[in-house]
Amino acid sequence: MRSEGGERAAGWTLVVASGVWGALVAYGQHRIPDAAALATVALALPGFLIAHLAGSSRRWRGYAVALLFAGPLFSRLAAHDSISWAAHLFLCAGCGWVLLSQASNSRRELHDEIERLETLCQSRSVQLASLTHEIRTPLSGIIGITTLTLDGPLEHEQREHLEAVRSVSYGMLRTLTSMGDLARIEAGLLETGTEPFHLREIVEESARLFRAELTEKRLGLVSRLDPGIPEVLVGDAARLRQVLVNLMSNAVRYSDAGEIVISAICSRRRPLGITELQVSISDRGPGIALDRREAIFEPFTRARPEDRISGGLGLGLHIVRGLVREMGGRIWVDADPGGGSVFSFTVLVGEPSPEPAAAVAGIVSTKR
Repeated sequence: MRSEGGERAAGWTLVVASGVWGALVAYGQHRIPDAAALATVALALPGFLIAHLAGSSRRWRGYAVALLFAGPLFSRLAAHDSISWAAHLFLCAGCGWVLLSQASNSRRELHDEIERLETLCQSRSVQLASLTHEIRTPLSGIIGITTLTLDGPLEHEQREHLEAVRSVSYGMLRTLTSMGDLARIEAGLLETGTEPFHLREIVEESARLFRAELTEKRLGLVSRLDPGIPEVLVGDAARLRQVLVNLMSNAVRYSDAGEIVISAICSRRRPLGITELQVSISDRGPGIALDRREAIFEPFTRARPEDRISGGLGLGLHIVRGLVREMGGRIWVDADPGGGSVFSFTVLVGEPSPEPAAAVAGIVSTKR
């Protein structure tokens, strides 16, 4: 087992011994004829001591200063005889040994600290995911009971109160879901499924959630699905729906007029019936600045400063990116020529047979 104290003591002893030896040899042979050389010895040797006993950040600067003082002295001594030259080399070897030892210790300590922090972060993410799950369960029960009560006979004021409770509960549930997804993504615990689905049905179901908002804002919604897309695909329908709902929510939120367009194509076909499905959602919002198009996918980041006023955690796009990556794809944003933004993403899907389904699962797990 290595002893840091032993290394430090041995290294310091080597440095001091070599420095004192070189100085005494030169002094005994009258190789230091002036006060400047003696001052150099007085500054160099204590410099090594102070440097070695100081903190790690100051230690390197101390070594450098000490070498700076010692260099001219021993260069001068080395010009006279081989003994002084040997003393110079001995000092340099001692300094090098100490420096390399400290560098090795620093690298090892940094590596251990990084591993400790990564383990701690993963543990916290797992705990957060478990906590959000425990809170979601009773909250879902509150929403269910409230919905059942609203289906019965109620007075007008009672109905308003219960609808407010359900609305707030839905908001809390969405926040908890986002926090849970973020924790699972950060901890590497997010799982994806593989099942047959109809892309058109998923698009229609997602759009149906925003019917009231579209009507209120007088927005149009158009879906343009490439006829070449197979009728039935194999992939994670639930995660794909979550991505669509999140992106459509942003599109409806930031659009004040015009149409929201959802388009999908098979951008690339691979062996074993694997297809890269590309989906794009364009809005008519204010657009996103070029220098913000990468940053908006980071957690707790918003596209515009005024978004802080309208609420939200700034997690939606970060979670979407994590979901898309888990499905073997990527996501990006471009400017729409007609104004607004276009969010596009790709996912790997297959056709409904055992071989493509297994291939999709294999490719997606490899990309994680």
